[in-house]
Amino acid sequence: MNLPSTGRGLAILTYMQAVRAQARALAAQRNLSKGSRNGRIIAWLADRSLKQTDLAEVGASLVVQTYARRFVSPVSRCVQGIPRRYRAFRRLRQVEERWYAKGPFSSTDLHPLELDVILLAIVRAGGDLLSKPSVLRNIDEPVWSSLKPLFGLYMNQILVDEATDFSPVQMACMAGLCHPQIRSFFACGDFNQRLTTWGSRSLDEMRWVLPDVEVKEITVSYRQSRQLNELARAIIHKTGGSARNVTLPEHVDSEGVAPALMESASQAEEVVNWLAERIREIERFVAQLPSTAIFVNEESQVQTLADALNEVLTDFNIRVAACPQGQVMGRDNDVRVFAVEHIKGLEFEAVFFIGIDRLAGLHPQLFDKYLYVGTTRAATYLGVTCEEVLPPTISSLRPMFVSAWDTTRQPG
Repeated sequence: MNLPSTGRGLAILTYMQAVRAQARALAAQRNLSKGSRNGRIIAWLADRSLKQTDLAEVGASLVVQTYARRFVSPVSRCVQGIPRRYRAFRRLRQVEERWYAKGPFSSTDLHPLELDVILLAIVRAGGDLLSKPSVLRNIDEPVWSSLKPLFGLYMNQILVDEATDFSPVQMACMAGLCHPQIRSFFACGDFNQRLTTWGSRSLDEMRWVLPDVEVKEITVSYRQSRQLNELARAIIHKTGGSARNVTLPEHVDSEGVAPALMESASQAEEVVNWLAERIREIERFVAQLPSTAIFVNEESQVQTLADALNEVLTDFNIRVAACPQGQVMGRDNDVRVFAVEHIKGLEFEAVFFIGIDRLAGLHPQLFDKYLYVGTTRAATYLGVTCEEVLPPTISSLRPMFVSAWDTTRQPG
Protein backbone atom coordinates (compact mmCIF):
# COMPACT_ATOMS: atom_id res chain seq x y z
CA MET A 1 0.00 0.00 0.00
CA ASN A 2 1.50 3.33 -1.11
CA LEU A 3 0.33 6.17 1.09
CA PRO A 4 1.39 9.82 1.11
CA SER A 5 4.01 10.62 3.74
CA THR A 6 2.10 13.68 4.95
CA GLY A 7 -1.41 14.52 6.14
CA ARG A 8 -4.05 11.79 6.28
CA GLY A 9 -1.80 9.26 4.56
CA LEU A 10 0.84 9.63 7.28
CA ALA A 11 -1.81 9.29 9.98
CA ILE A 12 -3.10 6.04 8.45
CA LEU A 13 0.43 4.65 8.13
CA THR A 14 1.23 5.52 11.75
CA TYR A 15 -2.04 3.92 12.92
CA MET A 16 -1.28 0.70 11.02
CA GLN A 17 2.25 0.51 12.44
CA ALA A 18 0.98 0.92 15.99
CA VAL A 19 -1.78 -1.70 15.62
CA ARG A 20 0.66 -4.17 14.05
CA ALA A 21 3.07 -3.66 16.95
CA GLN A 22 0.16 -4.28 19.38
CA ALA A 23 -0.85 -7.45 17.50
CA ARG A 24 2.74 -8.80 17.47
CA ALA A 25 3.08 -8.16 21.19
CA LEU A 26 -0.16 -10.03 21.88
CA ALA A 27 0.94 -12.99 19.72
CA ALA A 28 4.30 -13.09 21.55
CA GLN A 29 2.53 -12.83 24.92
CA ARG A 30 4.38 -9.70 25.96
CA ASN A 31 3.35 -6.16 26.77
CA LEU A 32 3.83 -3.28 24.39
CA SER A 33 6.13 -0.70 25.98
CA LYS A 34 3.96 2.15 27.24
CA GLY A 35 6.77 4.65 26.79
CA SER A 36 7.35 3.82 23.12
CA ARG A 37 5.79 5.75 20.26
CA ASN A 38 3.53 2.83 19.38
CA GLY A 39 2.62 2.31 23.03
CA ARG A 40 1.53 5.95 23.43
CA ILE A 41 -0.55 5.79 20.24
CA ILE A 42 -2.35 2.60 21.39
CA ALA A 43 -3.04 4.20 24.77
CA TRP A 44 -4.51 7.21 23.00
CA LEU A 45 -6.67 5.02 20.73
CA ALA A 46 -8.07 3.14 23.73
CA ASP A 47 -11.11 1.13 22.48
CA ARG A 48 -10.72 2.50 18.95
CA SER A 49 -8.09 -0.14 18.19
CA LEU A 50 -8.93 -3.63 16.89
CA LYS A 51 -10.92 -6.07 18.99
CA GLN A 52 -8.96 -8.62 21.01
CA THR A 53 -9.95 -11.53 18.73
CA ASP A 54 -8.98 -9.56 15.63
CA LEU A 55 -5.66 -8.56 17.22
CA ALA A 56 -4.89 -12.20 17.98
CA GLU A 57 -5.64 -13.21 14.40
CA VAL A 58 -3.58 -10.36 12.91
CA GLY A 59 -0.71 -11.04 15.33
CA ALA A 60 -0.55 -14.74 14.42
CA SER A 61 -0.55 -13.83 10.72
CA LEU A 62 2.24 -11.30 11.18
CA VAL A 63 4.39 -13.82 13.06
CA VAL A 64 3.97 -16.35 10.25
CA GLN A 65 4.88 -13.66 7.69
CA THR A 66 8.00 -12.76 9.66
CA TYR A 67 9.26 -16.34 9.66
CA ALA A 68 8.24 -16.90 6.04
CA ARG A 69 10.10 -13.74 4.97
CA ARG A 70 13.36 -15.50 5.86
CA PHE A 71 12.87 -17.68 2.80
CA VAL A 72 12.38 -14.79 0.40
CA SER A 73 16.19 -14.35 -0.05
CA PRO A 74 17.85 -17.42 1.48
CA VAL A 75 21.14 -16.86 -0.37
CA SER A 76 21.51 -13.35 0.99
CA ARG A 77 20.61 -14.57 4.47
CA CYS A 78 23.16 -17.38 4.25
CA VAL A 79 26.11 -15.31 2.99
CA GLN A 80 25.48 -11.80 4.30
CA GLY A 81 24.24 -13.05 7.66
CA ILE A 82 27.61 -14.58 8.58
CA PRO A 83 28.88 -11.53 10.56
CA ARG A 84 25.71 -11.49 12.67
CA ARG A 85 25.96 -15.23 13.33
CA TYR A 86 29.62 -14.87 14.27
CA ARG A 87 28.74 -12.16 16.78
CA ALA A 88 26.19 -14.49 18.41
CA PHE A 89 28.72 -17.36 18.37
CA ARG A 90 31.39 -15.23 20.05
CA ARG A 91 28.95 -13.97 22.67
CA LEU A 92 27.98 -17.56 23.54
CA ARG A 93 31.60 -18.73 23.77
CA GLN A 94 32.51 -15.73 25.94
CA VAL A 95 29.91 -16.80 28.48
CA GLU A 96 31.39 -20.30 28.41
CA GLU A 97 34.92 -18.80 28.67
CA ARG A 98 35.89 -20.96 25.71
CA TRP A 99 38.27 -19.53 23.08
CA TYR A 100 37.34 -15.97 24.09
CA ALA A 101 38.06 -14.04 27.28
CA LYS A 102 35.25 -12.22 29.02
CA GLY A 103 37.64 -9.30 29.19
CA PRO A 104 36.76 -5.68 28.59
CA PHE A 105 35.97 -5.31 24.91
CA SER A 106 32.80 -4.21 23.21
CA SER A 107 30.56 -6.60 21.31
CA THR A 108 31.24 -4.43 18.25
CA ASP A 109 35.05 -4.69 18.57
CA LEU A 110 36.68 -6.98 16.02
CA HIS A 111 40.32 -8.05 15.81
CA PRO A 112 41.82 -8.04 12.28
CA LEU A 113 42.43 -11.79 12.50
CA GLU A 114 38.78 -12.33 13.45
CA LEU A 115 37.83 -10.32 10.38
CA ASP A 116 39.91 -12.72 8.29
CA VAL A 117 37.90 -15.67 9.62
CA ILE A 118 34.61 -13.93 8.78
CA LEU A 119 35.84 -13.07 5.29
CA LEU A 120 36.91 -16.66 4.72
CA ALA A 121 33.49 -17.93 5.81
CA ILE A 122 31.81 -15.52 3.36
CA VAL A 123 34.18 -16.40 0.51
CA ARG A 124 33.74 -20.13 1.00
CA ALA A 125 29.97 -20.03 1.52
CA GLY A 126 29.55 -17.94 -1.61
CA GLY A 127 32.15 -20.00 -3.46
CA ASP A 128 30.29 -23.24 -2.78
CA LEU A 129 27.26 -21.79 -4.55
CA LEU A 130 29.21 -20.11 -7.36
CA SER A 131 31.00 -23.38 -8.12
CA LYS A 132 27.69 -24.75 -9.42
CA PRO A 133 27.31 -24.15 -13.19
CA SER A 134 23.57 -23.56 -12.81
CA VAL A 135 24.25 -20.67 -10.43
CA LEU A 136 26.89 -19.09 -12.68
CA ARG A 137 24.53 -19.28 -15.68
CA ASN A 138 21.80 -17.47 -13.76
CA ILE A 139 23.95 -15.05 -11.76
CA ASP A 140 21.93 -12.06 -13.03
CA GLU A 141 18.68 -13.39 -11.61
CA PRO A 142 17.43 -11.66 -8.41
CA VAL A 143 17.70 -14.82 -6.30
CA TRP A 144 21.51 -14.87 -6.81
CA SER A 145 22.08 -11.10 -6.73
CA SER A 146 23.77 -11.19 -3.34
CA LEU A 147 26.56 -13.31 -4.87
CA LYS A 148 27.43 -10.80 -7.60
CA PRO A 149 29.81 -8.68 -5.45
CA LEU A 150 31.86 -11.80 -4.66
CA PHE A 151 31.70 -12.99 -8.27
CA GLY A 152 33.01 -9.59 -9.35
CA LEU A 153 36.18 -10.18 -7.29
CA TYR A 154 37.06 -13.46 -8.96
CA MET A 155 40.33 -13.63 -10.88
CA ASN A 156 41.41 -16.12 -13.53
CA GLN A 157 44.78 -16.42 -11.83
CA ILE A 158 46.11 -15.34 -8.43
CA LEU A 159 49.80 -15.15 -7.52
CA VAL A 160 51.01 -14.44 -3.97
CA ASP A 161 54.58 -13.39 -3.19
CA GLU A 162 56.09 -13.69 0.31
CA ALA A 163 53.28 -16.11 1.09
CA THR A 164 54.61 -17.02 4.55
CA ASP A 165 53.92 -13.48 5.81
CA PHE A 166 50.21 -14.26 5.51
CA SER A 167 48.29 -16.46 7.93
CA PRO A 168 46.80 -19.73 6.64
CA VAL A 169 43.34 -18.12 6.84
CA GLN A 170 44.48 -15.14 4.78
CA MET A 171 45.97 -17.50 2.21
CA ALA A 172 42.68 -19.38 2.04
CA CYS A 173 40.82 -16.10 1.48
CA MET A 174 43.06 -15.27 -1.48
CA ALA A 175 42.75 -18.77 -2.92
CA GLY A 176 38.97 -18.48 -2.53
CA LEU A 177 38.96 -15.59 -5.02
CA CYS A 178 40.14 -17.82 -7.87
CA HIS A 179 37.51 -18.35 -10.54
CA PRO A 180 35.82 -21.65 -9.54
CA GLN A 181 36.08 -23.05 -13.07
CA ILE A 182 39.83 -22.37 -13.31
CA ARG A 183 41.16 -22.45 -9.72
CA SER A 184 44.61 -21.20 -10.74
CA PHE A 185 46.49 -20.22 -7.58
CA PHE A 186 50.24 -19.83 -7.08
CA ALA A 187 52.14 -18.80 -3.95
CA CYS A 188 55.86 -18.58 -3.25
CA GLY A 189 57.81 -17.93 -0.09
CA ASP A 190 60.30 -19.17 2.47
CA PHE A 191 59.09 -20.17 5.94
CA ASN A 192 62.39 -18.94 7.36
CA GLN A 193 61.66 -15.47 5.98
CA ARG A 194 58.32 -15.04 7.75
CA LEU A 195 58.31 -11.51 9.23
CA THR A 196 54.87 -11.50 10.88
CA THR A 197 53.86 -13.18 14.14
CA TRP A 198 50.68 -14.50 12.50
CA GLY A 199 52.29 -15.77 9.30
CA SER A 200 52.30 -19.37 8.09
CA ARG A 201 54.96 -21.49 9.78
CA SER A 202 54.88 -24.80 7.93
CA LEU A 203 53.51 -26.75 4.99
CA ASP A 204 51.14 -28.49 7.39
CA GLU A 205 49.51 -25.12 8.13
CA MET A 206 49.19 -24.43 4.42
CA ARG A 207 47.65 -27.83 3.75
CA TRP A 208 45.20 -27.27 6.60
CA VAL A 209 43.41 -24.68 4.47
CA LEU A 210 44.60 -25.76 1.00
CA PRO A 211 44.67 -29.58 1.23
CA ASP A 212 45.12 -30.13 -2.51
CA VAL A 213 47.97 -27.65 -2.98
CA GLU A 214 50.94 -29.00 -4.95
CA VAL A 215 54.34 -28.13 -3.47
CA LYS A 216 57.56 -27.60 -5.45
CA GLU A 217 60.77 -26.81 -3.53
CA ILE A 218 63.63 -24.73 -4.89
CA THR A 219 66.93 -25.85 -3.38
CA VAL A 220 69.48 -23.96 -5.50
CA SER A 221 70.50 -20.47 -4.40
CA TYR A 222 71.70 -18.30 -7.29
CA ARG A 223 72.06 -15.05 -5.40
CA GLN A 224 74.61 -15.57 -2.63
CA SER A 225 78.26 -16.28 -2.13
CA ARG A 226 79.31 -19.54 -0.52
CA GLN A 227 80.19 -17.79 2.77
CA LEU A 228 76.81 -16.07 3.12
CA ASN A 229 74.94 -19.20 2.08
CA GLU A 230 76.70 -21.12 4.83
CA LEU A 231 75.93 -18.39 7.36
CA ALA A 232 72.24 -18.40 6.39
CA ARG A 233 72.05 -22.17 6.87
CA ALA A 234 73.84 -21.88 10.22
CA ILE A 235 71.35 -19.24 11.42
CA ILE A 236 68.46 -21.55 10.53
CA HIS A 237 70.09 -24.43 12.40
CA LYS A 238 70.80 -22.38 15.53
CA THR A 239 67.38 -20.72 15.74
CA GLY A 240 65.26 -23.78 15.00
CA GLY A 241 64.06 -22.73 11.56
CA SER A 242 62.91 -24.98 8.75
CA ALA A 243 66.07 -26.73 7.60
CA ARG A 244 66.49 -27.03 3.82
CA ASN A 245 69.35 -28.49 1.87
CA VAL A 246 70.08 -25.37 -0.16
CA THR A 247 72.97 -25.74 -2.58
CA LEU A 248 74.88 -23.40 -4.86
CA PRO A 249 74.79 -23.83 -8.65
CA GLU A 250 77.46 -26.02 -10.19
CA HIS A 251 80.18 -24.60 -12.45
CA VAL A 252 79.73 -21.11 -10.95
CA ASP A 253 82.36 -19.31 -8.87
CA SER A 254 80.47 -18.53 -5.67
CA GLU A 255 83.46 -17.54 -3.55
CA GLY A 256 83.13 -14.29 -1.63
CA VAL A 257 84.30 -12.96 1.70
CA ALA A 258 83.36 -13.85 5.26
CA PRO A 259 80.74 -11.63 6.92
CA ALA A 260 82.17 -8.79 9.03
CA LEU A 261 81.31 -8.21 12.68
CA MET A 262 81.87 -5.35 15.12
CA GLU A 263 80.94 -5.91 18.78
CA SER A 264 80.92 -3.45 21.71
CA ALA A 265 79.80 -0.71 19.32
CA SER A 266 77.62 1.35 21.61
CA GLN A 267 78.87 4.74 20.41
CA ALA A 268 77.37 6.14 17.21
CA GLU A 269 80.70 7.56 16.08
CA GLU A 270 82.35 4.13 16.33
CA VAL A 271 79.61 2.55 14.23
CA VAL A 272 79.77 5.27 11.57
CA ASN A 273 83.56 5.02 11.25
CA TRP A 274 83.43 1.21 11.03
CA LEU A 275 80.74 1.38 8.36
CA ALA A 276 82.71 3.94 6.37
CA GLU A 277 85.83 1.73 6.44
CA ARG A 278 83.92 -1.36 5.27
CA ILE A 279 82.17 0.57 2.51
CA ARG A 280 85.47 1.94 1.24
CA GLU A 281 86.91 -1.58 1.32
CA ILE A 282 84.09 -2.79 -0.91
CA GLU A 283 84.68 0.09 -3.32
CA ARG A 284 88.37 -0.78 -3.54
CA PHE A 285 87.56 -4.45 -4.19
CA VAL A 286 85.24 -3.84 -7.12
CA ALA A 287 86.43 -0.41 -8.35
CA GLN A 288 82.88 0.99 -8.28
CA LEU A 289 80.59 0.81 -5.26
CA PRO A 290 77.84 -1.78 -5.86
CA SER A 291 74.29 -1.62 -4.49
CA THR A 292 74.61 -1.23 -0.72
CA ALA A 293 72.00 -1.09 2.07
CA ILE A 294 72.18 -0.39 5.78
CA PHE A 295 69.35 -1.54 8.05
CA VAL A 296 68.66 0.18 11.37
CA ASN A 297 66.23 -0.95 14.04
CA GLU A 298 63.81 2.01 14.02
CA GLU A 299 62.49 4.51 11.51
CA SER A 300 63.76 7.41 13.63
CA GLN A 301 67.36 6.25 13.11
CA VAL A 302 67.25 6.31 9.30
CA GLN A 303 67.92 10.01 8.70
CA THR A 304 70.27 10.33 11.68
CA LEU A 305 72.61 7.58 10.47
CA ALA A 306 72.44 8.74 6.85
CA ASP A 307 73.48 12.28 7.83
CA ALA A 308 76.35 11.09 10.05
CA LEU A 309 77.69 8.66 7.46
CA ASN A 310 77.39 11.27 4.71
CA GLU A 311 79.74 13.57 6.62
CA VAL A 312 82.42 10.87 6.70
CA LEU A 313 82.04 9.60 3.14
CA THR A 314 81.48 12.86 1.24
CA ASP A 315 85.23 13.39 0.81
CA PHE A 316 85.41 10.00 -0.92
CA ASN A 317 82.62 10.88 -3.35
CA ILE A 318 80.27 8.34 -1.77
CA ARG A 319 76.72 9.52 -1.15
CA VAL A 320 74.39 8.12 1.52
CA ALA A 321 70.61 8.36 0.99
CA ALA A 322 67.99 8.05 3.72
CA CYS A 323 65.04 5.90 2.62
CA PRO A 324 62.12 6.77 4.96
CA GLN A 325 59.20 4.31 5.09
CA GLY A 326 61.10 1.89 2.86
CA GLN A 327 61.12 4.16 -0.20
CA VAL A 328 64.05 3.48 -2.52
CA MET A 329 65.71 6.88 -2.77
CA GLY A 330 68.88 8.17 -4.40
CA ARG A 331 71.01 6.88 -7.24
CA ASP A 332 71.94 3.28 -7.98
CA ASN A 333 75.43 3.56 -6.50
CA ASP A 334 74.32 5.41 -3.35
CA VAL A 335 74.48 3.76 0.05
CA ARG A 336 70.87 3.50 1.19
CA VAL A 337 69.61 3.45 4.79
CA PHE A 338 66.34 1.66 5.68
CA ALA A 339 64.44 0.65 8.80
CA VAL A 340 64.67 -3.12 9.19
CA GLU A 341 60.88 -3.56 8.91
CA HIS A 342 61.19 -2.75 5.18
CA ILE A 343 63.78 -5.42 4.47
CA LYS A 344 61.50 -7.67 2.42
CA GLY A 345 61.66 -7.49 -1.36
CA LEU A 346 65.05 -5.75 -1.45
CA GLU A 347 68.28 -7.17 -2.84
CA PHE A 348 71.77 -5.69 -2.64
CA GLU A 349 75.36 -6.69 -3.25
CA ALA A 350 76.24 -5.48 0.26
CA VAL A 351 74.08 -5.32 3.40
CA PHE A 352 74.83 -3.98 6.89
CA PHE A 353 72.84 -4.61 10.09
CA ILE A 354 73.18 -2.08 12.91
CA GLY A 355 72.75 -3.18 16.55
CA ILE A 356 71.40 -6.70 16.06
CA ASP A 357 71.61 -7.45 19.79
CA ARG A 358 69.18 -4.57 20.37
CA LEU A 359 67.03 -5.89 17.51
CA ALA A 360 66.81 -9.20 19.39
CA GLY A 361 65.43 -7.31 22.39
CA LEU A 362 62.94 -5.30 20.33
CA HIS A 363 61.63 -8.27 18.33
CA PRO A 364 62.39 -11.48 20.23
CA GLN A 365 59.85 -13.50 18.24
CA LEU A 366 61.09 -12.35 14.85
CA PHE A 367 64.75 -11.50 15.43
CA ASP A 368 66.03 -14.70 13.82
CA LYS A 369 63.79 -14.11 10.80
CA TYR A 370 65.06 -10.55 10.35
CA LEU A 371 68.66 -11.73 10.55
CA TYR A 372 68.08 -14.60 8.13
CA VAL A 373 66.23 -12.36 5.66
CA GLY A 374 69.01 -9.76 5.93
CA THR A 375 71.63 -12.40 5.25
CA THR A 376 69.77 -13.56 2.14
CA ARG A 377 69.34 -9.97 0.89
CA ALA A 378 73.14 -9.67 0.50
CA ALA A 379 74.86 -11.27 -2.47
CA THR A 380 78.51 -10.95 -1.40
CA TYR A 381 79.08 -8.61 1.55
CA LEU A 382 77.40 -8.68 4.95
CA GLY A 383 78.36 -6.48 7.90
CA VAL A 384 76.89 -6.66 11.40
CA THR A 385 77.34 -4.46 14.49
CA CYS A 386 76.34 -5.14 18.11
CA GLU A 387 76.03 -2.61 20.91
CA GLU A 388 77.42 -5.33 23.18
CA VAL A 389 77.84 -8.87 21.82
CA LEU A 390 76.08 -11.29 19.49
CA PRO A 391 72.74 -12.51 20.89
CA PRO A 392 73.07 -15.83 22.77
CA THR A 393 71.17 -17.83 20.13
CA ILE A 394 73.85 -17.13 17.51
CA SER A 395 76.91 -16.40 19.65
CA SER A 396 78.46 -19.72 18.59
CA LEU A 397 78.58 -18.40 15.01
CA ARG A 398 81.23 -15.80 15.90
CA PRO A 399 84.07 -17.78 14.21
CA MET A 400 82.28 -17.33 10.87
CA PHE A 401 82.84 -13.55 11.04
CA VAL A 402 85.85 -11.32 10.51
CA SER A 403 86.43 -7.78 11.77
CA ALA A 404 87.47 -6.35 8.39
CA TRP A 405 87.78 -7.44 4.77
CA ASP A 406 91.29 -6.15 4.02
CA THR A 407 92.80 -9.33 5.42
CA THR A 408 90.42 -11.70 3.60
CA ARG A 409 90.66 -13.01 0.09
CA GLN A 410 89.04 -10.57 -2.30
CA PRO A 411 86.25 -12.05 -4.39
CA GLY A 412 87.01 -12.55 -7.83
